[in-house]
Amino acid sequence: MKYCPPINIRSRNHFISACTRSSKLCSPISRELFFLCAVVGTTLLASAGNLELWEFRLRGWAWLLMLALSIFYLIPRRGQTVKFPWYLWLPWFMWVIYKTDFSNAVAVQRLFIFVTPFFVLCACSTLENVTVYLLKKSYRLLLIGSLCIYAFAAVQARSFLAVLDWYSVAGVAMTFTLIGVTAVTDINEQSRKRYTTFILCLIVMLATHSRMPVLILPTLLVLGSLGMSVRVRIVILILLACAGIYFFGSRPVQENLFHRGYGTVYDAFSFNPEIVNFSGRLTVWPKFVQGIENIWLGDGSTASAEFGKIMFDHMGWSHPHNAYIRVLFDYGITGCVLLAIPVISLLVALYKRYRLCRTHEDLRWIYSASINGIVAMLLLGISGNVLMYVAFIGNMLFATIGCAFAYEDKTIKTGNPEYENMPDSQQVWQTQRRRSNGLSHN
Repeated sequence: MKYCPPINIRSRNHFISACTRSSKLCSPISRELFFLCAVVGTTLLASAGNLELWEFRLRGWAWLLMLALSIFYLIPRRGQTVKFPWYLWLPWFMWVIYKTDFSNAVAVQRLFIFVTPFFVLCACSTLENVTVYLLKKSYRLLLIGSLCIYAFAAVQARSFLAVLDWYSVAGVAMTFTLIGVTAVTDINEQSRKRYTTFILCLIVMLATHSRMPVLILPTLLVLGSLGMSVRVRIVILILLACAGIYFFGSRPVQENLFHRGYGTVYDAFSFNPEIVNFSGRLTVWPKFVQGIENIWLGDGSTASAEFGKIMFDHMGWSHPHNAYIRVLFDYGITGCVLLAIPVISLLVALYKRYRLCRTHEDLRWIYSASINGIVAMLLLGISGNVLMYVAFIGNMLFATIGCAFAYEDKTIKTGNPEYENMPDSQQVWQTQRRRSNGLSHN
């Protein structure tokens, strides 16, 4: 069933023009809707990532399906790709290929995992009829699906932790982080639904003891809302500080954070592995760094995993649980630099475009969500395997970035008349809301 945007009928002429505009949208928008639904569907599929289908985990099928679909979209439309700084990524990919042992199936799989979000971005940049409404509905669908799967897992496990063999708690926490990023981005609209989304994501993270995501969302709420006034930031910061003090002193947090079951703020910031319970990370991180043989060029694409299995097999560790240590171990300082250049360049390009579109609400929302999403992903890399969990966060985030480039270059800059005054445009919606508020006051 094809999607048609809602129509606000005020006059006969408006009805005719709106029907004409909607009839044009119903045909091409199916391609955009299908691709975004595929991203959402594969992200939800990854939630049950530990289940196997044909001796391959579902989270593996999730990124593989998106890689194949992205290539399928790109081949006939390669000339329509938006010209963002894609060439800056080539040195990083060439270095990864050089460090990959093609006789090792795990190494080859890791290579394809790394390039999947990039192809998703390129594929989304070829879409011609992207709207903020469609993108927000995709995130809403992702939220509802993720909540349903978590609720099912919690009921089956009879615990809010939802620790099950088939359910990937760490990966789903990253998905909820990205969903929370959209709520943070939309917080300036003063929409109750967005506050509800933010609170729901925090509740799930607190229930599953996902400590880093719990810290990221409030941080982005204070620092990441680019359009928020200083006064509002101070008020929110005070409220979050009070909430943080309350939760820090609660018994579940104390028992989860400290080995002895209690501790102070000074103990928490001491990062002493004998005091702070950081799931073994504070103990193994220094040993991973010390185990690097070639700090400049790296030891190979699977070296960190092999080192982890040898040294920490008794702890169930096979990787450092830190994206930066993983890149340093496998690809060396050279790889870190080659990866940092395109990521920073992409972040700068998005911020510049955000600053330039002061009068367009839709563009500002997409670029703000993209910027906050990249920052959240960088923070998640401190204590998570974010580079390998592309099916949980990377694909959806890079799809959002690709939609941002496509929306500006194919809709705004080209002056597409079909989207000049779309009924589902956020800018038009906000104008109507201001008018309705003015009428209600009168």
